[in-house]
Amino acid sequence: MREMVLNHASLQVSNQNQFFGWIVEITQGISVLSKEQMVKLELRIAKSLNDIFCLPNQSFFDLIFKGSESSGEYRDARLFFVRLTQKTPLLSGLSSSLESEFLGAELLTADLTSKDGEPIVLCALNEWISISFPIGLWDSDSLEVQYHKIMKDSSFEAVETHIDNLARADHANRIIDRFKDRTMSKLESFENLWENREVIFSNLQFGLNVENQIKKLPNNLVTTVSQKLKGLDQSARNWKVEKTPNPNFGPNVSPENISSMQNNQFRQARIFKSRDGTQKLYELHARFGSSGRIHLRIEHRTQIIEIGYIGWHLPSD
Repeated sequence: MREMVLNHASLQVSNQNQFFGWIVEITQGISVLSKEQMVKLELRIAKSLNDIFCLPNQSFFDLIFKGSESSGEYRDARLFFVRLTQKTPLLSGLSSSLESEFLGAELLTADLTSKDGEPIVLCALNEWISISFPIGLWDSDSLEVQYHKIMKDSSFEAVETHIDNLARADHANRIIDRFKDRTMSKLESFENLWENREVIFSNLQFGLNVENQIKKLPNNLVTTVSQKLKGLDQSARNWKVEKTPNPNFGPNVSPENISSMQNNQFRQARIFKSRDGTQKLYELHARFGSSGRIHLRIEHRTQIIEIGYIGWHLPSD
């Protein structure tokens, strides 16, 4: 899972109410990232909350505990955020090589001191996520970062990259989609797909037969299958949000014809082991390529879409 780093340089507000509103906003976004299994529920911080001044003479610590008697939405957000910030100093648990790389890097941004730029550099080195207040240049789901990287011969190389930045609740899904796309673009085999399934297809469940099934497919189909699974994953995510009676698959998914399902041999061919080890029928299917099929089932009570089969066309009428 990815980690989150508090961008303390962004933590400026105009008044107390704005502070409260932004805490609610970013905790809502973090909650979405967590539900998608995108992040660890820890927030690395470079400075004590007592040393981060959001208003003249009022620190982050002062403001967040001013709301200790509040109720409702802010109370829950405040408690959630306080728990996040109590565990992990900025460099805690880093490998020696990563810490060395971090200490040798220098942010090339005139507006920030080297200390204030540390969270941004650490995110750039690790593909971690910056957590910011939505003020000025920080009000974006993606930040351009330029820094000097020390090389093995002690020379410096200028690096330009982008990092994910969560400053508003609606940034979360953009960050999720971008990271899934990046991960999917690196897949070279079905073994890679299976290893990364919980990251890329976090809204889908997979039955116990699927791992062996995809090993029989040629790796030149991994992109085609991944794209089809991506569409199913999106349908699963939307179903949970929209709370409709059934997921909206559009034209991508269809049931088997009636005559095939009335034929015991063909029906049995569509029964596979569910994730709980029981045998289940996977009648619905999506096509990939000229003769590939992904068979799935839906659980209405839990709003789960489970994949039971990925392979060649099964026998039918």
